[in-house]
Amino acid sequence: MNRTILAFLTCVSLAVSSGVHAASFKLGDVDMTLGGSARLDVGWQSSDYGDVAQGKPDSMTDFFLRNPGNSRVKIKAAYEGITGYAEIGLKTDNSVGVRHVYASYDLGEGRGILFGQTDTVFSELRPDQRLNDDLNLQGFGYLYNNRRPQVRYTVASGAVAFKVAIEEPRGVADEYVSVSGDHLKEKAMPAVAAAFEYKDGGISVSPSAFYQQFRNKANDDNPDTKDITVATYGLCLSGSVKADPATFTGGLWYGQNLSVFDLDKRKNSPSTVFGKPVADEAGNDIEDIDSLGGWAQVSLKAGPGVFRAGAGMQRSETGWKGDAYEDDISTMGAFVNYEYTVAKGFTVTPEIAYFDYGKDANKNKVSEGKSDLGSDTLVGVHLQYDF
Repeated sequence: MNRTILAFLTCVSLAVSSGVHAASFKLGDVDMTLGGSARLDVGWQSSDYGDVAQGKPDSMTDFFLRNPGNSRVKIKAAYEGITGYAEIGLKTDNSVGVRHVYASYDLGEGRGILFGQTDTVFSELRPDQRLNDDLNLQGFGYLYNNRRPQVRYTVASGAVAFKVAIEEPRGVADEYVSVSGDHLKEKAMPAVAAAFEYKDGGISVSPSAFYQQFRNKANDDNPDTKDITVATYGLCLSGSVKADPATFTGGLWYGQNLSVFDLDKRKNSPSTVFGKPVADEAGNDIEDIDSLGGWAQVSLKAGPGVFRAGAGMQRSETGWKGDAYEDDISTMGAFVNYEYTVAKGFTVTPEIAYFDYGKDANKNKVSEGKSDLGSDTLVGVHLQYDF
């Protein structure tokens, strides 16, 4: 971590003093671009652990200085209608991972094809919440679209565009399901994502959809073991409206078995996974679980920076039956920040963020009918240099 902090500060110091930004140059007939982004979070986190066992601490305030997990370097190559792009990032544990690597080809007349790993077209718009590892209210109303290997086709005309992609399915079905018997996991079909976009003046609207399916094939002679199909679908409507001096953005989503999108960011050892299918009453098949959520944000230009305020909420069924369990669980988050431009490419963003983890599905999680999972409040600064 010390090396990460030193590298960030050195990068910012050299870049600001020298005016270095993304480098563009020619390599033969190919247009090349090199760039990246260095990021760091610093501040205090006040944690309420909610209901805890007797004798255990119920709160703590801790200082943090950490890599949010999305600093990156990138390279782009363009030749006539062909574009290649690659981006690697520094994760929170300081390991290096591939974020994007893809090629795209402009077919003309608003049509294009892309293949490789990049963001899906489902639920593309996101809020600008920074602290808590730059997760943009993920787990608290924003449905993270994730990056997957895919083949994508786009067609655009005027103010409208349509995108459709086939993708590598998310998650492993038998990691999310507890049923009787032994099964073999089978990817029955690729994931499919599609989005329609309309942009005109200061208004943009984008409905999108996602579907994937796993099949768990019975792998023993037990008569209670059966083939199980695990289907995931999602529907999302997002958009923005510019009404000077403010911009309003937001998104709403709904779906089934959405745990494959890593919806669960709760702490304090919840007894369920947010949005996961569960075993049915017979114990040899699954009960599909519905989830929904949304977020909203207002942005306002103020002096040399941008003021933002936003909030989100999500809710899911639990699938658990009986008076000892909650029928559904929910989380919510809210933030205010001010993104201040210090120099070209270098921004400092003070922020206050609050995350409520809601109640556990088990009403008696720590005995005496207590099940509050607590909350976190973060007060700090996000440092970012885009070069």
